Amino acid sequence: MILHHRASEQIRNIFSEHKEWQRIWIHLYGEEGISTASAANLLIQRYFPEAAPLFHLNTSFFPLRTFPQLQIVLRRFFTSRKTNFRRFLRQYPLRMQENIRQLLFSPEAASLRNKETIHWEIHLFWCFVKFLVKERVGYFVFEHFPENQNRVLSRFLSHIEHIPISGSIIFFSTGRKPISESLKETKLINIHLTKLSVRETESLVKEILNTSAINARLITNHIHLKSRGNPAAIKFFLQAYFEPALRKNSRELLSGDALSRIKIPTAQETIFKQLIARLPARGVEVLAFLSRITEPFPKEWFLRLLKAQNLPNTVYKEWIRNEIIHESDLLDRSYVTIGNRPWKEFLATSTGIEQLSPVLPTVGSFILHSRPKFPIELSHLFFEAGEINLALKLAYREAREFSRLGETHRALGRYAFLRRNLSRGKQVSIQPTDILREMGTLQKQMGLYENAFEVFRELRDNLGDAQRREWLKVSLEMAQLLFRMDSLSEVRY
Repeated sequence: MILHHRASEQIRNIFSEHKEWQRIWIHLYGEEGISTASAANLLIQRYFPEAAPLFHLNTSFFPLRTFPQLQIVLRRFFTSRKTNFRRFLRQYPLRMQENIRQLLFSPEAASLRNKETIHWEIHLFWCFVKFLVKERVGYFVFEHFPENQNRVLSRFLSHIEHIPISGSIIFFSTGRKPISESLKETKLINIHLTKLSVRETESLVKEILNTSAINARLITNHIHLKSRGNPAAIKFFLQAYFEPALRKNSRELLSGDALSRIKIPTAQETIFKQLIARLPARGVEVLAFLSRITEPFPKEWFLRLLKAQNLPNTVYKEWIRNEIIHESDLLDRSYVTIGNRPWKEFLATSTGIEQLSPVLPTVGSFILHSRPKFPIELSHLFFEAGEINLALKLAYREAREFSRLGETHRALGRYAFLRRNLSRGKQVSIQPTDILREMGTLQKQMGLYENAFEVFRELRDNLGDAQRREWLKVSLEMAQLLFRMDSLSEVRY
């Protein structure tokens, strides 16, 4: 990856002039296709090689919309640093150390965790960070940092303002636009990553194609204007049109005739079509699957999926380098997604559901035998592919997991899917009354009283004569909902 010269110079000047900041926030921003995350990593390697990585979060992968999601992340943070966390706890009395461990990690203490304990966990997190940066500089990385922080992310970050930290912390973030504010007593620097210069484009072409400086110059002259210096566009051009021309020998000088035969289109769709034609058919099937899911896919599963498709591991490295796919970390785990939005949308619309048929059985075996910390919504894909029973089973699991993590609207979507389609399953162990009970309870918690009332009424109608106690319980729920809707005249019914 080529480091933007202007960004590098700006960072160097900042730190040569000011070296006493306790906290600094560097935000790199640029248009779609500008590799802001790669630039951040290279700046860290160049200017802060001794700094300790503390926390890495891609908010487009893990937006942390709810406190239960944040709790999972915080506990993973503590467990991924077991030795240091043990040393950190030694400053507290033995009884308190045990209480902290119990509350954080004991299954028996799960019932004690609620919306109030999350604030204590946030406080503990920043106290631990204070301990970690006591002897060295530490840094945070937030990819795709939102212009408008949600309530959870804002609460998490602002808590640092209540803890006196003597060490130095650097925050790196990336995004599409500049940010106007960060944290109190934190120096904010916005750095705009613009298009690559001609020289930077040459360097990128030389690196990607492993070709000679002369070839890099010739190819750059051919594509720079049409790519507008956008790194992602340059990489797509190179893969679709120039790698085939240099397939036999990447160092061989390109002739004028060979270059003149390569016509670079301006339409993005045409470029993507050419790129798909260049990729192995088994690889396109994997990408078609990845383009249809919202959540990031665990890297270990993705590598196994490539192996099942008889694709070598070198394919993964090539795809990462060429931005066909994107890798990001969350604490001690790596995840994969398609980071370029137009490319992902093209893949999803230009490939058919039938192309997923060789991939879905392998994915199904992953998801049935192992559960990721953050649920992946896959049931709709299996349903479209005709795997009705498995789709229903996964949808029920997804609904419960989304509900547990506070993703209430997504949970309701899965419950509604089950309510519509459960009758299409054969010998499915899921009971319609369970779906209605859980769905109505969730709607009641969300304040959707009218919707909950209708669901509970359907539940009551589905109860048999032997379920009299349950019938009375549901009727009471319905009465409470009517009371909350101010329909007092109907409560007696």
